[in-house]
Amino acid sequence: MTGELSKARIRAPKGNPTRCKSEHLRLILSAWGHPELESTYCGAPKRLASELSNYLSDVVCLDLRQTKPLDIGSGILSVRRSLESRRPRANALWRYWPETIERLTKRYKQVLPDISSRNVHLQFGVAGILPLPTVAHVEMSVAQAVSNSIYARTYGFSDASDLSIERAIQGEQYFLGQCTLIWTNSRWTAQGLIAQGVSEDRIRVYPPACGVRDPGVVDREWSQRRILFIGVDWERKGGPLLVEAFRRVRRQLADARLTIIGCSPQVSDEGVEILGYLSKANPNEARLIEQALSNASVFCMPTHFDTTGIVFLESAMYGLPSIMLAGQGREEIFPSDTAIHVSEPCPDQLADVLIEMLNDPDRLASMGERARANVLEKHTWEETAKVVFSYLIEAVSAKTANGA
Repeated sequence: MTGELSKARIRAPKGNPTRCKSEHLRLILSAWGHPELESTYCGAPKRLASELSNYLSDVVCLDLRQTKPLDIGSGILSVRRSLESRRPRANALWRYWPETIERLTKRYKQVLPDISSRNVHLQFGVAGILPLPTVAHVEMSVAQAVSNSIYARTYGFSDASDLSIERAIQGEQYFLGQCTLIWTNSRWTAQGLIAQGVSEDRIRVYPPACGVRDPGVVDREWSQRRILFIGVDWERKGGPLLVEAFRRVRRQLADARLTIIGCSPQVSDEGVEILGYLSKANPNEARLIEQALSNASVFCMPTHFDTTGIVFLESAMYGLPSIMLAGQGREEIFPSDTAIHVSEPCPDQLADVLIEMLNDPDRLASMGERARANVLEKHTWEETAKVVFSYLIEAVSAKTANGA
């Protein structure tokens, strides 16, 4: 439980006045989790805070987890999950409930009294809300999240009662109604928000950016049949499906190799190398990730449920084409000349695609080149910050026009 709202200031760099276009505005960037941690929304708030400091004179980062011991009586803990794991586990839907949003909103106001007309708010995740022009990033609606059993189980929604889910949807609708603009990742997620009552004219669609720096053009040997998988959530990211497909690949291509990063599944097949969880914050482990990305000839993560999959952008930055399952709008984010979209989670179909790609080094190289060009043009944090900054200015203008 946290007792105070964490704060950190990032000031605009000196000597770069041309990019500080709104020095009179202060950005309050908040998230469910501290915005300056890599673990918070895959590091997106941290990177945006840094880039947006080039446009605003002051950026204040806030941790929205304003929970207190007394919240235990309000349902913040999941009884079933806590009993199963024999340690306290959070009720993942608690922060979406209407009464929780009201409670958290009051706490935010208490710890942030210096609210003024020069503030604009960028919020990651549904929780309480500040009375400011607000752009909220919402990855998907609660209704979309609970519609997929794998996703619901991963994020702790699967054990929730129908009443708890209904309350969460109601709270989310209330939250969305208080925001000036809603920023989400894809048209698929936008449609889910529209179904929850958000007017289309308040929704802005733009995917998050690549989480790694540009390594430059990687010189690789495309004829080496090396598949790379990176994902912490082995089941949801399609790990079992990929291993089953890889077994079929090996029957035809005995020199094929599969490297797994992010998790340590019980897999002992020939040709499979498991590196386990590696942290980018650790220099030695970061180098292992870079080596794997540089040595691979194709990236494959047949995720069952992901609104984007930032790792696809990261592999593209290294010049790798991707193989993924179709769905949740990924086809728009990753064009067909940069990635293969497999229509069904079928091992045979995935194996056929892998074999076809691994037997065509020229195609791999061509798609990898286009994948890298696509991410450099559209999906760097610098480009994303420009877009998000325009949303912030639009939110301020909308509030002003409405006399708020």
